[in-house]
Amino acid sequence: MQDLQNKIHQTVKLLTTTYDRSSKKGKLNIYYLKNYPTQTIFLTEDKIVVTPYQVASGQNVIPLFEYDYNENKKSIGYHISTDIDNVRIESKIIEQRGSN
Repeated sequence: MQDLQNKIHQTVKLLTTTYDRSSKKGKLNIYYLKNYPTQTIFLTEDKIVVTPYQVASGQNVIPLFEYDYNENKKSIGYHISTDIDNVRIESKIIEQRGSN
């Protein structure tokens, strides 16, 4: 357990150091999640890309799902974005850099 905690701490430090050395465009927020995530979600301005963890073990071929996102339309991308907002509310922010 201590090894995992150290690895998480090192990852947070690496991300914040990398951000601080960059041109600092955009925003970096790192959250402590209450529950184990079951998916990796990448949210861009117009796309959402999802990879489920539950099938990502070993040498399996990992599915990748891409959804269009439009904040004004009730699409699956819209609902995923809303879910991400709710995860942020439930989670504790442990590091914050930059602003929008």
